[in-house]
Amino acid sequence: MKEYWGEGSYRAKNWQRYDGKQTFEEGVESMVSYAGRLEDGLHVTVNKIKATMCSCGCLSIDELQKNAKLTMVSSASITEGQAHDVAVRKKP
Repeated sequence: MKEYWGEGSYRAKNWQRYDGKQTFEEGVESMVSYAGRLEDGLHVTVNKIKATMCSCGCLSIDELQKNAKLTMVSSASITEGQAHDVAVRKKP
């Protein structure tokens, strides 16, 4: 397990950048499964990028940047893209 804290969480708001101006917490603090070293999972990330490029019909990053189109997604997709399935920590 590895510690995780979202932007605006209790832990993050105590960093110098907030200067005590934020009066409430927005993010979560939790523990997430440790994914390992970057080099151990880098090939998976590269393959995901290649698959995305293939789905878009692009052979290069430049081509992807020129031809990529943004698509509206459902509210369920947005919910799934946020923090979930984590063990939330209690505040100190």
